[in-house]
Amino acid sequence: MRRRLAVEKRWQASTIGAAEMGDLVASLRAVGYTPKRLPGVARSVAAQGFTSRVPVSVAERILAAAERRTGDHLIGLHAGATAQPGDALVHLIIAAARLRDALAYVERFSRLLADALRARVDVGDTTAKLVYEFDDPMFTENRHLASYLVIVAAGVLRRAVGPSFRLHSVHFRHPEQPEERAESQRLFGCPVEFRQPEDALVLHAADLSVKTQVANPLVAEQLEKFVAALTAQATPPSRFRDRVTHVVRAGLANGIRIDRATVAQRLQMSEATLLRRLADEGTTFKALREAIVWEVVDALLSNPSAKLEAVALSVGFVDAAAFAKAVRRRAGCSPTRYRHRLTARVARALT
Repeated sequence: MRRRLAVEKRWQASTIGAAEMGDLVASLRAVGYTPKRLPGVARSVAAQGFTSRVPVSVAERILAAAERRTGDHLIGLHAGATAQPGDALVHLIIAAARLRDALAYVERFSRLLADALRARVDVGDTTAKLVYEFDDPMFTENRHLASYLVIVAAGVLRRAVGPSFRLHSVHFRHPEQPEERAESQRLFGCPVEFRQPEDALVLHAADLSVKTQVANPLVAEQLEKFVAALTAQATPPSRFRDRVTHVVRAGLANGIRIDRATVAQRLQMSEATLLRRLADEGTTFKALREAIVWEVVDALLSNPSAKLEAVALSVGFVDAAAFAKAVRRRAGCSPTRYRHRLTARVARALT
């Protein structure tokens, strides 16, 4: 009893991102199970937005209930195979220039998915492994969670690379369940081994240099900053201006050019204190915000399919005309001409 309570305490201390929790619920619905409402989780997400976390125990209970209700002893695997995550880290992986860059992003920001997760990339002569290690032993004791996380990772990498993506093999720590090998090999499209030392996707080392389908270094640069801002909740930045930057970026991700009053409120201080502390670091709120806005504008405009009006609204301009005026003032040309410059820059970066 004492050991079980100790394990449960550690388990409850581990969390996953709210976006990942939403993806899990959506994927379970896709395979025929609809979890009951979780008002406590909903309140947490509403209060904290992008940075909200959900206890892993919630995901474990949902998966256990799904297995009981559906009779599917491979529910984690099947749910993960249908998952279509769309959080900031996924978009960053998809914008990576090459497969090795995508893996590096997974390795660097894996804590955003689950704070007990440590992703590691090991490159050998012929294979490269994306290894999932967990600080919390309950992850490795729950085969549904491990299966779900590993197959979701495979799906995201496949979205990034495209039809040419291939796996050498997949490794799982947990023992094989009835029919699990055949079903896993069907879904992953490669050999799957159980009772291995680690949970891992094993790739062909030669594929690390493969280009992704929609590589865009400008978009990746901005997404990397945003994902880093989300991850920073575990390790608060040392500079005050970085704390302000994180709040402004989170606002822009919602299409809001956040004002200084809102930033001060989010940081739990007065506007005067906000301005004074920025001045102490040699900058102003206006200069900091405008620099971030134009970084995001450059990233959005570098995508030829993004409409100019949508770009304008997404960074807080009232309409396309106001946006065009601002672009002319800043770059000395129309938004269309400025976009041509940016796309040419992207093309040079990818050659």
